[in-house]
Amino acid sequence: NAPPKIELYLSNFRGALHIAELYNVFINKKVVQTSLYTVDGFTIVTSYCFSSSQHFSNYNKAYRVNFGDGSVGDTAKNSSLNVFVLQAFNAEQFNNYEVTTTPRITNVSIPTVGEGYTGELPVTIIGENLKGHAITSDEASFTNVKTISNTKATATITYDGTVSDITVTCARSSANATIEVVTTDKCYEVGDIILKDGSKVSVNDVATYIKSSNNSPIGVIASVLYGGGVGKAIGLNKSSNYVEWAPDGSTGYKTNFVGIQAEVSVSSSSGYTFAGDLDGSDNWEYVRSVDPEGCGYASTNYPVFNYANNYVLFGTIYGKGWYVPSIAELYDVYINREVVQISLTAAGGFDLGTSSYWSSSQYAYSTYGAYGVNFDSGYVGSYFKDSDYNVFVLQALTAK
Repeated sequence: NAPPKIELYLSNFRGALHIAELYNVFINKKVVQTSLYTVDGFTIVTSYCFSSSQHFSNYNKAYRVNFGDGSVGDTAKNSSLNVFVLQAFNAEQFNNYEVTTTPRITNVSIPTVGEGYTGELPVTIIGENLKGHAITSDEASFTNVKTISNTKATATITYDGTVSDITVTCARSSANATIEVVTTDKCYEVGDIILKDGSKVSVNDVATYIKSSNNSPIGVIASVLYGGGVGKAIGLNKSSNYVEWAPDGSTGYKTNFVGIQAEVSVSSSSGYTFAGDLDGSDNWEYVRSVDPEGCGYASTNYPVFNYANNYVLFGTIYGKGWYVPSIAELYDVYINREVVQISLTAAGGFDLGTSSYWSSSQYAYSTYGAYGVNFDSGYVGSYFKDSDYNVFVLQALTAK
């Protein structure tokens, strides 16, 4: 049902048009939000927003709009509501601006590799207006090219141990990246304890490790990649309560997030193999691109991701960057759980136990499912998104 037209209220506003402008934003909310997200703008909330219009008969009140249902009303001026700003442009002004959709690459990054490593490496491309344009490299063949947003894309290259620099091109824009190789002693191993200053306690020294308040631990390496050039640290805490991936009735529950789908196959030799969504670090960013309005209230609509978003370690170089693992990453933690648990315990971390844990990967064959792992049996399965399970977080660390 459409909300009442603003004209029904104008006789009471006595010429104050600011509330009319605010209501007009609500009417155009969907298309405005799409454009805001494209330029990395804010999420229009579904709660109340103040206008600049004074109530016509009560000097203690001002008019506001509920951006959830479009209702227009008044609120005490000393209330705390959301607010945003407008600026008027005329056609002549707008035509004087140079508007361009030409893509531009500003940064390319590739993970550090350990000595002797050969194999696949991910490439992260940061820029502007990347959607809809081919992204290539002359030095290496790109596979799995995925444009996450207008400002971020990812790809995969096969590293043969000889190429050290690559140039990535999008239209006429290009940027370089260097593949850094680190010595074995600097590489990560599963079970290494990571301290807040960035140093590590080797898994070989965990048995004699004594915690220090001057340089406390922040996580434990639970998985390694690229010859140990990258380690994925598990945080020392898990969710204190069971949480839902997305509650029944929410957009997240009813949406099939195609870009973060994973496919799971049973393998007689290794338990499971995975395809599709292998890296969970950008999964929340993808969900935001699909459901920006719902993500504005992550605590209600996406409790699993909300836990990761609020996992912040103030005063450390690892303060932010924690994320919900993909199903492939989650299963890797399960495989390494015995070594990881010894180091977690030494670092004062949580007990992995036998709970089921959420991944951030969408189930490929049902809109309403996401993947998880049972840490008792190692079973990988799809669970309804409104089910309640634990969640822990990872952060990818680069060996230096």
